[in-house]
Amino acid sequence: MDNTFLEHASNVLGDTNGGLSDSEINKYILEYAVSNNVSLPNNKEYPNKRTKLFEYLKKFDTKSCVNIIYKLTLLDKFNNNDAVTKLREQLISKYGQYIDNKVTDTVIVQQTKHWLENYPNAFEPYCRALEQYESKNYTRNILDNMRLSLESLLKDILNNSKSLENQKEDIGAKLKKNNLDPHIRNMFTAIIDMYCKYNNKNIKHGNKVHILETDYMIEQTSIMMKFLISVLGTNREVVVTDKITL
Repeated sequence: MDNTFLEHASNVLGDTNGGLSDSEINKYILEYAVSNNVSLPNNKEYPNKRTKLFEYLKKFDTKSCVNIIYKLTLLDKFNNNDAVTKLREQLISKYGQYIDNKVTDTVIVQQTKHWLENYPNAFEPYCRALEQYESKNYTRNILDNMRLSLESLLKDILNNSKSLENQKEDIGAKLKKNNLDPHIRNMFTAIIDMYCKYNNKNIKHGNKVHILETDYMIEQTSIMMKFLISVLGTNREVVVTDKITL
C-alpha cells in the first residue's frame, strides 16, 4: 500500500475527535499483529495517535493492511461517520481485490447482530449460523438457523407462536397498522413467501448449498430482520459496543 493512502487512512481513523482512541489502536492493531505474526515497535513515543497508527500499519503487508483498515471502518463507532464511510469506499475502489469480503463482515450483518441482542431467541440461532459460515461449513444448517432466527423474531414481535409460513397475514396487518405503503407490504410478504419456499426445498432435500446463495440468504434475512425491528420492534434502547472480527 502506498504511503500517501496509508497516511490518509491513519488520519481519518485516528482523528482527534471522532477517531480511534490510543487504547483502541493498541488493542485492535495488537490483535492483528499477533494473528499475522507481525512485530510492532515497543516503548516508542509518537507525537499523536495518527502517527502511531500510521507507523503500526506500515509493518503489515498490503493485503493484511487493506483488510485491517477495512475492518476498522466497520466498527460500530463509525456508523455515522461520513469521513470513514468515504474512506471505506476509496479503499474498496483502490484496493478491493485484496479484501477478504466475507458476508459476516458487512455492515448490515454487524448491525443486525446488535439489534438482535434485545431478542435472545432470535439472536442465538443468528450467531450460530454466522459461526457455521465462518467455519466454511456451507450446509443447510446455516439456512435452517437463519430461518429459525427470523421465525423467532416474528414470534416475539407479533406475540404469537405461528410458524414462519403462517405469519404473512399478521405481518401485512401489522405493517398496514404502521402506515406502510401497500407496495412495501406486498413486497415484504412476497419475499417471505419465496424465502419459505426456498428454505423448505433446501432444508428438506439436500445438505450442500451454493456459497453465493448462502451469502444472499444471510444478507436477505438480515435486511428483513432489521426492517422488522425498526418498524415493529419495541422501543427499548439498543446497546451497541465496538466489536471487531479478526
